[in-house]
Amino acid sequence: MARRSTTPGMSVPATSAPDTLVQLDPAVILMANNARFSDTVAADEAEQMKASILEVGRIMEPVGVTVLTPPANGYTHQLRYGFRRVAGALLANESGAGVTVPAIVLHDADPVAVLREQVSENVDRKSLSLMDIATNARKMLDAGMSRQEVREVFKRPAGTKGGGLKAASNAWLNMVLGLLELPKAIQTRVHNNDLGLASAYRLMKAPADKRLAILERAEKEQEGIRETEEREEKKFEALESKIEDVTKKEAEATTALDTETAELELADKNVAEKQEAAQALYRKEQDAQAAIARAKTEDAKKKAKDLLKKATEARKAAEVSAKAAESDRQQAQRKINKAKENKEKFSKTAAELKAKLEAAREAATQPAKKAKGDGKVSPKAIEKAAKAEGVDGARKKLTGPEMRKCIEDLALVTSYPKVAAIGQAIKECFDSITTDGQMSKKLAAITGELKATSRK
Repeated sequence: MARRSTTPGMSVPATSAPDTLVQLDPAVILMANNARFSDTVAADEAEQMKASILEVGRIMEPVGVTVLTPPANGYTHQLRYGFRRVAGALLANESGAGVTVPAIVLHDADPVAVLREQVSENVDRKSLSLMDIATNARKMLDAGMSRQEVREVFKRPAGTKGGGLKAASNAWLNMVLGLLELPKAIQTRVHNNDLGLASAYRLMKAPADKRLAILERAEKEQEGIRETEEREEKKFEALESKIEDVTKKEAEATTALDTETAELELADKNVAEKQEAAQALYRKEQDAQAAIARAKTEDAKKKAKDLLKKATEARKAAEVSAKAAESDRQQAQRKINKAKENKEKFSKTAAELKAKLEAAREAATQPAKKAKGDGKVSPKAIEKAAKAEGVDGARKKLTGPEMRKCIEDLALVTSYPKVAAIGQAIKECFDSITTDGQMSKKLAAITGELKATSRK
């Protein structure tokens, strides 16, 4: 059975032709008039889809198409959904992959149902840009869908934790539709996600002939900020490299200090041992001199003198050795002093460099000097550029179309029924359904003044 539209308030005749699954050459599928701002897919998206197709060997999920009657320029089918899959297949076939596209041939010709189907699939995949949304919202309204129905299609986060999704606000829908009034060059930036809705909305407030100049000025300024950030980042990297080098030298100096401290301890011990040995030999020398004095025979005296000679020679050698040991100890002490000096110097330098880097990074993160991290032109940049272009954001009178749009929005207020009724009354007068006198009576009735006047 062919599907029927479930759009409230619309009756769509069913067709007896059932939906069928076929395999199509992607080259025969016309992608124009799809539910997107652009009929092309971003290169990176097409490449990702191509890689996925080639990895699996085929397209897993069918696309939706309708038959073109008659065929046009070699196209036999019109794409309804599956934009990226067809683009990926076309790209894969450029390298001779021979990929075919599984397609469900649909027979429901209801334009609103088509729009709903296309948008729903892309919303679920989160693959619609803001311009895609704006394009589809306008198509839906032109096809007869109410604003409330369109707002339901594009549900938004409720804004509270666990709040889920709720219908998009009327203000949000107005801003999105306003994108369609911007120059093509600005729309392309929005579509490519280079410009967010808040920034685009600020451009909408500027005179039409100033919008592109304001955006280009803002882009140029932010590009200058980014270039400055890149230069600063290179400085940061240089500082970090210096810190790393100095920290390494500090560690080496610490190791050297530990080594020299150990060497000094050994030198102290060696000096003590050499001095003690010299003292012992000196005592032997004294004993030998005393033995000479006590000797009563020439033979005993000779032996005592020989001992004295040997003790004196040994003492002198021990003193030379002790002196050398003392020299070594002093050398070890000098090395310790140098190691301490180096460690303190490198520690101080490292601390200074770290403080300098921290201060530089802190200065670079100031909001006034930092470009928006996501690469988009920020609303503040737009405001600044607008002032530079002579558009200072001061209050200005609404144009006729702007006044009409304001009244239409007022008539859509759901939270305050009387406000909506007032907006509807003024709108009817704008549309020449009622006269200004009739509008006044309606407004008086809404506010309760008409009853009060009639009682007097």
